[in-house]
Amino acid sequence: MEILENKLFEAEEDLIEQEPQVLDEIKEAKKAYHKGDYQTLEEYIVDQSKAS
Repeated sequence: MEILENKLFEAEEDLIEQEPQVLDEIKEAKKAYHKGDYQTLEEYIVDQSKAS
């Protein structure tokens, strides 16, 4: 059963990655990353702890 679930998940992921909106979001994320416009996980955790 777990093998079937994994295969279904992979198929859904492949379909999602072909959606134009998803492709656009991936392109934008890559552009931001290359510009250095991102937040590390550590920075996010610090920011979240300050907000609490």
